[in-house]
Formats: sequence, C-alpha cells, structure tokens
Amino acid sequence: MQSPERQQRQWQQYNWPDSKRSTFIHTHQHHIDIINNNNSSSSSSNTHNIGRICLGIVFLTHQLMYKSRRLDRAVGRSEMRLLFLTFIWIQVLQMFTIGGIFSSSRTAMIWTSALELGAIACFFWILLVNVFIRMESLFFILLTSAAIMGGTTFLALDLAMDITRHHDGHSAELYVLTLIFPASAAVLFALLACTLVLRRLDTYKSIGKSSHSPHSLE
Repeated sequence: MQSPERQQRQWQQYNWPDSKRSTFIHTHQHHIDIINNNNSSSSSSNTHNIGRICLGIVFLTHQLMYKSRRLDRAVGRSEMRLLFLTFIWIQVLQMFTIGGIFSSSRTAMIWTSALELGAIACFFWILLVNVFIRMESLFFILLTSAAIMGGTTFLALDLAMDITRHHDGHSAELYVLTLIFPASAAVLFALLACTLVLRRLDTYKSIGKSSHSPHSLE
C-alpha cells in the first residue's frame, strides 16, 4: 500500500480534482493502484503472465462452451451461453485492469475499468434473467443486457472523465449497479433457482404417485 503523500503527488500528476477521487479510492482501489504503479519491474512481471492468462482464458472458454453444448435439449441454452460469454469477456477485461497490462496509460485504464464494471452489471442481470427464461425471449435478454452494460459503462466513464459535469465525484447509480445490484441478483437467483427445483421435484413426485394409484389402471 502506498503512503498518502506519494498517492497525493501521483493524483496531482494526473490532474484529478479532490472531489473526483473519493469514489474510485474507496470502491475500486485495486484499479487505482494499477494506474499509479509505474514500477518497470512490476510491469515486466505482469507481461510475463500474459501467456498464462491467455491460456487460462482459452481453457475456460473451451470448458464453458462444452458445458453449454450439453444443454442442447434444455430450455435456456442460448441464455446460458450468453452468460458464459459475458463471464469470459469480464476475464479478458480483468487481464488488462487487474493484470496491469495498461498500467502506464491512465486513459486505457479508465476505459477498460469502465467496460469491466459494465460487463459485471450485465453478467448479474443475465444471471437473474436466466431464472425467468420461461418467456423464451432471447431478444429481450440481449436488448436489456446491452442497455445495462452501456449505461453502467457510461456512468463509470462519466465519473472518471466528468463528461456530463452533473456530479461531484460521487455516483450513487454506479454504486448501485456495480455493488448493490450484483449482490441482490445473486441472492435472488439462488432463491428462485431453489424454488424452481423444489417445484420440479414435487411435480415428479406427484406424477409417480398418480402412476401407482388404482385409478391409473382402469
């Protein structure tokens, strides 16, 4: 962890006002540490890890696509593949943000961090919608997911670059979309998935009972 004096000098070097730092400092400290890290040895170490990261992404992609092909006869296979692809996209972006590939470029770090936040919000939205795929509307999922990802990305860029000039270094919307919403979506997904499984088990149990009833032999 850097000293407050050194961090203050580096913030002044990037010409960021005081009001714009608080949200990024408290919410995305790991991204800020990468932006402020100008150590050449650290960059060299991160560069050596690119090959292993790429191999991991390729292996993960293969495994996820293989798992999704096993759902060929299941409802919601397209939505599940979309969820897997969004997760892979997050991993690729984290290779640049957390991996520190663009550690020397503040603009590149802002864009990749904003895209990562948008992808995270999109991922949890798709996760939640997968419970409601009985509507079988892939177009609805694609449209709403693109809207959430685009909106979250814009909010992150606006917070970093002050595009609209309508906030004071704080973004409650970005906080909700990247922290509150993912946590709520994960909990709601678990509850709804458990409810769905219990209902299916009860249905199968009822069918089994009816097949052995005296009336079924008539």
